[in-house]
Amino acid sequence: MGERAPLLDAIRSAPADDLPRLVYADWLDEFCHDDVDRATAEFIRTSCNGKIQQRIPRSASGWIKNNWLRLFPKWAERNSRTEMAPDATKFIGSVIRSKVYVPEYDTKTKRLACVELKLQRGFMTDCLIYTPKFKVILEPEIAAFHPLAKIIDIDEYQALLLESEAQAELRRR
Repeated sequence: MGERAPLLDAIRSAPADDLPRLVYADWLDEFCHDDVDRATAEFIRTSCNGKIQQRIPRSASGWIKNNWLRLFPKWAERNSRTEMAPDATKFIGSVIRSKVYVPEYDTKTKRLACVELKLQRGFMTDCLIYTPKFKVILEPEIAAFHPLAKIIDIDEYQALLLESEAQAELRRR
């Protein structure tokens, strides 16, 4: 990872600050290895506008719709070899809900996995994988290009919801 790690650490340390993100985008422009780096730099610049907001800026939303697969090269490669249904990907604000082809563990068969990605200020922040058995396959792919992402499967998500509901119930008592 070289000089990339300290730049990402600076972003983690100051999540509300756009400056470390923009410095990272400059670094990517200068030392990019591939189109993922170029796409990440573009997305950072498009989505960092000096203020934190719940909704993604309109310019970033347009960029995501046109370029999101550039941020996920393995998914793009697998999906390009197979005809995807027009409704396979939905964009809801900063969330992308999509179906991606995932190779099975020991065969050349590919299965569709449903994923929900949340993209904010130049990075994926959350990834929900609806089919738990695919987390083992998708997690390293996601972590390689999206080191700030929190990756959970649907079982973990449901456990978190139950825990959150239990805590809320305790507070009400």
